[in-house]
Amino acid sequence: MAQWQLRDRSADRLLGYGLQRIYRAGRDGRRRAGARKPGPPALHKWRKHVKDLRYALEILDVQYPSGAHGKSPGGRRPDKPSSKPAGKRIAKLAHRADVLGELLGEEHDLMVLAERAGSYKPLKRHRRARKQLLRAISRRRARLRKRALRQGEDLYERRPRRFVRRVRAAMRA
Repeated sequence: MAQWQLRDRSADRLLGYGLQRIYRAGRDGRRRAGARKPGPPALHKWRKHVKDLRYALEILDVQYPSGAHGKSPGGRRPDKPSSKPAGKRIAKLAHRADVLGELLGEEHDLMVLAERAGSYKPLKRHRRARKQLLRAISRRRARLRKRALRQGEDLYERRPRRFVRRVRAAMRA
């Protein structure tokens, strides 16, 4: 990514439609995931949108590194850092999206574990143990969903156009 020649294009062209579309998809995914009884597909799809946002922001952070050290959230240093520091705003947004994606990923992993535990033959003989395990998984998934929805509400609180304006402002900083 550090070798991409994105500096030849205006920030408006880079950010405009693409970032707005990615953010809108995540915002819609958060709304669906926050429905009364969201199914696993809704949460998993939302996770994909959150990761898309994270990667888009990390690309921007490589092009407009935060601080003088010029490191992106992943700790990689671009070959030719831009002379336009974006402050820490883009890196912070990317980090928030990363944390949210990890929460949703853990919830999804537990859903898969519950499915496998329910059909695992050795556990079928131990009904009580299986029931306790499934109950513990269910409680943990509920806590993760609640936390993810709360963090998602914070990350996706702005309308897409306002979010893009915020990122543009950070790039101009």
